[in-house]
Amino acid sequence: MQYASAEARDRFLVAIDSGDWQACMRLALGLTTCGNPLPGLACQQLELPARSTYGSAARRVLALCQQGKGEPAAIPTGERGHSQPGS
Repeated sequence: MQYASAEARDRFLVAIDSGDWQACMRLALGLTTCGNPLPGLACQQLELPARSTYGSAARRVLALCQQGKGEPAAIPTGERGHSQPGS
């Protein structure tokens, strides 16, 4: 298991919050093995269990984007715009 820099994690959260799925996919490729804990609100946004990792989130984003050919086939129902980078 690896750990990503705070900057990489923050950029990923910002991309999720803004709905920039191209950036999400690009950033997710470097986070698939990241063991850092994902903030709870981001877990909700991506419909992941509480205490999921950035690696889990990255794999979720890639799967959603693969289904939708570059954008999520079904955008998760969690509230967007509420996670805090660096949380």
